[in-house]
Amino acid sequence: MSSGKITAKIYKKGSNKVIYSSTSKNLQIAPNSNFKYPVYLKDSKMQSGNYVLKLKVTATAYNNSKTWNFSKNFSIKAKKAASLNKSDVNIKKSSNYSWIIPAVIASLILVIILLTIIIFKIKGNVKKNSN
Repeated sequence: MSSGKITAKIYKKGSNKVIYSSTSKNLQIAPNSNFKYPVYLKDSKMQSGNYVLKLKVTATAYNNSKTWNFSKNFSIKAKKAASLNKSDVNIKKSSNYSWIIPAVIASLILVIILLTIIIFKIKGNVKKNSN
């Protein structure tokens, strides 16, 4: 029986700190196969920038183990990161209620102005009627 393991680590270019990582074990990998291996961000947002992917694939067949290492530089533009984050169903969308406070303040100011105008009109009518 054969089995494979893939370990992917993504670093910010120029850093040794792993930002994203993924490991899959007990994979069945055919010889000379090509496939896209996803690295899930675990509910975090993709940031634009320059990155380095380090991928390690280990396969064992008939008690014979072989390892391949792969490294690739890539970059994510801000527009692409925003698009990916928008379509990611795992990212919790924060509700933006920042408009409520200015709307309430503007409404209160409008009510105060209208009440002031009404009070001055009523006072003006009272003075006219008393003369």
